[in-house]
Amino acid sequence: MKRNGRIFCVIIFMLVGSFVHAAGARQESNSRSTNLEFTCDSKLEMDTWQLWDARGFWLAKNQLLEKRLLASGDSYALYDFEASFHNLLNMAQRCRRLERQQQIEKLIETAYTALGALKEQPGRAWICRGGSICNNKNGLLGAEVVLNSAQFLALATDAARGIEQNDSAGFSKNFREQTISIALEHLTRWSNPSGLGELRKRIQATPADVKDGSSALFLMDSDIWQIAAYANLAGILASRSQELKDAGLGEEQIVLLKRHLSLLLRLVKTRITLQAGFAGEKSVTIADLDEGFRRLHADNRFAAYSGEEKPIDCARDGKVNGDDGEMLLQNKLKKIQPVSNLGVDISHARRLVHFFNAIERNRDALIKIFQVSSPDLPSSEVAAAFAHQLRWKVWNQDESKPLFTNYFNGANGWFRVGYNNGVGRCSEGYPPFALTNSFPTGGYIVWSTVEPILGKLGQQIYILTQSDNKANQVFVEKYYSGLRMSISGDAGVVEKLMFWPSLISH
Repeated sequence: MKRNGRIFCVIIFMLVGSFVHAAGARQESNSRSTNLEFTCDSKLEMDTWQLWDARGFWLAKNQLLEKRLLASGDSYALYDFEASFHNLLNMAQRCRRLERQQQIEKLIETAYTALGALKEQPGRAWICRGGSICNNKNGLLGAEVVLNSAQFLALATDAARGIEQNDSAGFSKNFREQTISIALEHLTRWSNPSGLGELRKRIQATPADVKDGSSALFLMDSDIWQIAAYANLAGILASRSQELKDAGLGEEQIVLLKRHLSLLLRLVKTRITLQAGFAGEKSVTIADLDEGFRRLHADNRFAAYSGEEKPIDCARDGKVNGDDGEMLLQNKLKKIQPVSNLGVDISHARRLVHFFNAIERNRDALIKIFQVSSPDLPSSEVAAAFAHQLRWKVWNQDESKPLFTNYFNGANGWFRVGYNNGVGRCSEGYPPFALTNSFPTGGYIVWSTVEPILGKLGQQIYILTQSDNKANQVFVEKYYSGLRMSISGDAGVVEKLMFWPSLISH
């Protein structure tokens, strides 16, 4: 919720503990685990919108958009906006809350006013001109951060796609037209010959080609988000019987767009590893992403170390540069071997939730609008394999105190020890199970349509966060602290608005 890869969306501006406590405080009872409380029109859905009205909307509009994006030029506000509120948008769609969808649309439209011209490139873009991440050292200041743009466009096109049947809503029509135009401007720019060549190189790569800690051959988050944007855009156009040429594109541009999407899909297909796994006494197909490609990356150098002792101690060691290999490590940790089949961590894997949702909703439209062949699209069985992986390899199999490993292949070592994204901060990293909060906030709970136990685990976490039992409170404080009912900061508001919507089914 990178930041070039920041793991959680943490926005701390004002204290709101009194409201959060009042909105969530209620006696613990077994009735909470029933499905009746986790449906549209339930008290939990109403609590979610109450929290949104009281603090979430203000955070989105005033802090993320007006203060960070418009006033400071911080395009990472787009990254945070999607991470914070995409699950909320999807709940509004599931529960058919038209006015709520339009409310989120208007916020997205505010972000459109921050678009500006690029030097020597066509179309508009969000240029990073300030904030805590973009600087001259990491080369992001004054540039378009494709990750931020692609991630936000996946959300924006999802919003436009989800409301396309409500043609009587004048604002929504205008919003759709803007979104189509802006999405096509970006996708056309990213489908340039150089970008296509780089995609072909990664498609041909194997894990053996990774010789150092570079991420150059990875399947990137921005790749996944671009496919989601293509899928949603196809759904918008197909629902209106509109073709790409009707959007003002030339034949050459249309050819490049189709080729770009085809290569992106081929890249994803090469990076999904399927294998047989065991679900109790039965066999299931499980899946991992980018298997083996990430074993040498600096973020994952301690993926095989699951001890409690910190590899580095910022209080003791001071400023540590994670890029130069000179971290002050305990001697016994200097020879940790990489995990040979390591793929993505569970925080970054959350992109798959919205990716598969976009593919499934727009499968026929992708074939119609972009002439994608059906075998090139990830099947529902592939999506199910990731849900099986989460259930059987990532979850600790404890229904009362559920935890989730740091890596999607089940490895549970430290993550991002000494992480350095150019802002000069010391980072001790994330110990075993430290990314477990990605399960409730990342939207994974909606995969309960494939693995019903995932829904029950989400409900159990919800119950634990409200418990008066001391042992439960200690557990929540350690692993799900942002979801505590007593938390007083805006970070807790955001995390609840990421978590609660995922619990709400039709």
